[in-house]
Amino acid sequence: RQLVLGQLPPSVWAWALPTLWLIVTLAAGTYPALALGVLKVKDLMLSTYQRQRAQGHLRKALVLGQFVVCIGLVSLALVLQQQIRFLGDQQLGYRSASVLSVNLAGSRNQAGKQGLETTVGQLVGVRAVTRTQSYPGISTSGYSVSDPTEEGKYHGVSANQVQMGAEDLLDLKLLAGHFLRQRPEGDTIVDVVINEHFAGLLGYDDPQAAIGQDARNLFRNNTQIVGVVKDFHFESLHHPIGAYAFHNGDYANTNQLLIQVENGQLETVLPALQQAFQQHLPEAAFDYRFLDQTARSFYESEQRTTQIVQLFTLLTICISVLGLLGLAAFAAAKRTKEISIRKILGASVAQIIYTLSRDFVGIIVVAIFLATPLAYWLAQRWLTDFAYRISLSWTVFAVAGLVALLIAIVTIAGQSWRAATANPVDALQRE
Repeated sequence: RQLVLGQLPPSVWAWALPTLWLIVTLAAGTYPALALGVLKVKDLMLSTYQRQRAQGHLRKALVLGQFVVCIGLVSLALVLQQQIRFLGDQQLGYRSASVLSVNLAGSRNQAGKQGLETTVGQLVGVRAVTRTQSYPGISTSGYSVSDPTEEGKYHGVSANQVQMGAEDLLDLKLLAGHFLRQRPEGDTIVDVVINEHFAGLLGYDDPQAAIGQDARNLFRNNTQIVGVVKDFHFESLHHPIGAYAFHNGDYANTNQLLIQVENGQLETVLPALQQAFQQHLPEAAFDYRFLDQTARSFYESEQRTTQIVQLFTLLTICISVLGLLGLAAFAAAKRTKEISIRKILGASVAQIIYTLSRDFVGIIVVAIFLATPLAYWLAQRWLTDFAYRISLSWTVFAVAGLVALLIAIVTIAGQSWRAATANPVDALQRE
């Protein structure tokens, strides 16, 4: 089976990126350590040795590798940060702020649950309350309906049994029909409110055309579509919007007590809510969660991955700077006689700095061209894990390249300035 990089779990990213960083770092540091360790001190002091080691291709290759990783990590860090910000800015299509859910599954006392709902509805600061089987952000019952155009084809549907007022509390936008009403005693017809996507699967491009129609044996019973709401994200943005239905059947337990709290009243409502819960359901644990907190929890692994990438980006930048600084110092020391002669012949400080810097700038430019397609491919693969994602822009990679180039110029400038302003007579005497 072909492995898709975007499907890798966050734990793989968490150890793969540090491992890659460690390998490149060790490779960049091991060679100089081994090379210098086998040399005699007197050999290092001889100018003949310096001439023999003039071709430092491996040193440049290692610095090049460091900056390829550096530019790649900077690019990935920017892409990850943009995607996380994009996820946080998306409109979910339902009210999540100031709405909390109290889990009633710890008790079988139906009278106590009903009494709790009544008591909570009378609390100061509570705007609305209702009971549901589930809410957007957590799983619910799964069903299937037959396709109206292709025999033997079925579509998955998430179905949520709710009491009256749930759609209004969640502030869902009604496109056609009406929200669910109290089901009459003995009524065998189950009313359902479906989303746009579900209506489209049933062949109704116009939401109004779906009103009064059957929901393709959704519950193997008589079902009637009474309303169509605008699509909303009941799962994370990793997944496209699927078919969803609210119903007033009796196929599940409504163990989620949804409460909408008025702005600024949360600190007042929570203690009173806990007291009411312990009064009506003393045998159960008081467990609640905010809907917006649930939505944010979808992307905790991505946020951790982003933090890891940012950390190793900073470490890689530091190591790349040290590697480039060492290479620049080595090159300046190796060309001391050349620099001194150029100064005696009238070369300006700017000309000498340019002479010393151009090779290193070339290394960074090559690193940019090598890192950009690799970073683009990795970022694109990571983004495929999201049904809703940003579009990769060339500006991300341009910024990463400019950051690396600026870091290199600043790093080289100090060493080049020191070599260019040194007294050529003293340098030639040492030579």
